[in-house]
Amino acid sequence: MANWFTVHGPHPIEYELAWDIYLQNRYQKLANDININDRVFFYELKGSGTLDINQQTYETTIGGMGLVHIGKVTGNSYQRSLYEGKSGTFGDEEKYWSVGIPTDAGDSTGFVTRDKVVSILGYKHNYYFKGFASGAGIKQIDEAQANELQSLFDQSSLQLKGGTPKPGNPLPSPSAMPEILEKTRGYVYILEVKDIDLRVCKIGRTTHDPHQRCNAINKSSTGDFIWSVAHYIAVDNCKKLESLVHSKLLPMRQKGREFFNINADDAYAALTSIFDSQTEIKKINAEEILAIQEEPSPINIKARRKHNLKQIDSEYAELFQSFESLLKVKGRPFGQLNRPNFGMSDGNEGVQWNLSVSADSGVIRLGVNLEGMEYSNWPISKFILSEIGSPKIEEVAAVLNDPNDIYIRFARDAWQAAARPNIVEKYLGGREFSFAEINSDQWSNTLKEALGCLNEEKNYRGRANQTVTLVNKPKKGEQVRVMNVSPHLNIWSPLSLNGNIQENIELKLAELQPVYDWVKRVSQA
Repeated sequence: MANWFTVHGPHPIEYELAWDIYLQNRYQKLANDININDRVFFYELKGSGTLDINQQTYETTIGGMGLVHIGKVTGNSYQRSLYEGKSGTFGDEEKYWSVGIPTDAGDSTGFVTRDKVVSILGYKHNYYFKGFASGAGIKQIDEAQANELQSLFDQSSLQLKGGTPKPGNPLPSPSAMPEILEKTRGYVYILEVKDIDLRVCKIGRTTHDPHQRCNAINKSSTGDFIWSVAHYIAVDNCKKLESLVHSKLLPMRQKGREFFNINADDAYAALTSIFDSQTEIKKINAEEILAIQEEPSPINIKARRKHNLKQIDSEYAELFQSFESLLKVKGRPFGQLNRPNFGMSDGNEGVQWNLSVSADSGVIRLGVNLEGMEYSNWPISKFILSEIGSPKIEEVAAVLNDPNDIYIRFARDAWQAAARPNIVEKYLGGREFSFAEINSDQWSNTLKEALGCLNEEKNYRGRANQTVTLVNKPKKGEQVRVMNVSPHLNIWSPLSLNGNIQENIELKLAELQPVYDWVKRVSQA
């Protein structure tokens, strides 16, 4: 039996992604070295908050940056669908994550922090698994390393359950346990194929109403089936119960999916039998699950809360005052309170510090901003042309403390007088990238697309005209139209309101300082 260590991004909230090994097509041969019953350790990266699968974008939690799951290989490799394997990659099909290797339900009840993982595996203390294993995302580890990881994982699991640690193995301190260890009150549901008598069902878990979950699955479906809710049970640990059910029904499971070759009634009988044979998991009322949904998450402190003007004004006053105080500036507000996005910049003409709040999600972003405006001879043009000719992004990424936590957003702004309406073609490069994941090809393609948003006839010192699609259909005129466009660079990192706000901002400014210096230096060259 061999031991493997692999990395996963945070799993989507409303898409069931199996704890399988995923490989890019170019590493297909590596799959031949991985055998049934091999042990697999899954490390969760921090992620960006979204994941593209099957041509749709799904929200994810913020990843734990630690060992979160251990399982065993249960079968040979399988081929994922084109769009599922594409998830977040572009261009070269050899880089699609299209190869899957199934594992069992495994154990997700423990956690080992990043600092302990890198110490055990022999990496430097500031290693964040960027491009892990030369881009393969998986490597074999020795038995001693595997056993030490397993021991710490088991001990943390006991702590989380309120158990007693094994002698001689100190537990991770409570402060080291990540805040994102999710509450597990929720439902285990069983879906059946609607209006067709088929011996197949889907078994999963959710912290939302099972009928809402079913509707979300049907909307994101690749067209296999239309599902309906057959059975569900509300429990205090839906994650553990789902794991038990998947493990017991493993011989009936389809590779890489939560589909089981058993009808829904028989599956529910099995679920009931499994539940009755244990004492740890308890049934609860649906109201207890609803209470969990209403709690704010650690990162999105004000997630999905609606504010009136006075509430926002008082809640964010300290945030903006600290921003002005630390930068010693009179901030320039932008946006409107209680609208999708609002915030403050330092008011500089050119490269700016800015602080923005999403009123819908509550996410707070501190970042470096450079808009597609003239300022002093179009600094964004200088930046783009310089990076195309002599890119420095990898040098910058190498000095960042946490490249997984800093994101590059190159946007296309469409101009209607002084306003910038929302357009479908907003993201240059297709999406945001973290510094940890962006490669030279993605950066080059994004820069070239950004350059296309500037007027070539004016040596890229002016806005270009492009055909764009307005997100909201106008009362007058066409939804698809030619408009002035310009590129807009924003490099940001999430900011927490937990603890001392001024100290949080100060630390985040220091973290982003190499980015600010880079953008300012290159755009003024």
